[in-house]
Amino acid sequence: MRRPVRVAIACALLAGVVAGATACESAEGDAAEDSTSASPSSDGPAPGTGEQAFGDRFTFLNGLSVTVSRPKSFTPSDTAYPDSPRAVAFEIVIQNGTEWPYHLSDLSITTWIGGDQSPELIDTTQGYNGIVDIDAEVPVARKTRMTLAYAADRDADAVRLRIRPKPDASATVTYVGQG
Repeated sequence: MRRPVRVAIACALLAGVVAGATACESAEGDAAEDSTSASPSSDGPAPGTGEQAFGDRFTFLNGLSVTVSRPKSFTPSDTAYPDSPRAVAFEIVIQNGTEWPYHLSDLSITTWIGGDQSPELIDTTQGYNGIVDIDAEVPVARKTRMTLAYAADRDADAVRLRIRPKPDASATVTYVGQG
């Protein structure tokens, strides 16, 4: 029997035994995600989320690992979008320690700079192109690197970058530091 089927059966049995049990996620990868969770919020990360310092590696229970570099502040070029006096860039490394290929299109990143949600900044002149190959898969036991930038005010501020391995997942990690 395939693992997702076994997980689905176990969840069904558990749900029948425990009154008021919540639904188990049985899709590939969702069943073994990190238990650190937060509800989506447009005002910033919810209290109680798992927090990491920039530069540290975090591994979700399903085996997917992420490392986010310390923020690098820079002045965007005249061709950058959106227009911003300053930006903050990060190198993000995704290591696939799961049992299946990881789709980059599943990655959800939200960034707050100075308490406000910050839009991704595209500055092709300086090499900040966003996730270029969004349809790519990260094979099992392989990793990929990407560099992303986000618009910021002129002053250095507190930076929070939240990663969800899937947009609808409850598992999150939030990197915190100064930009």
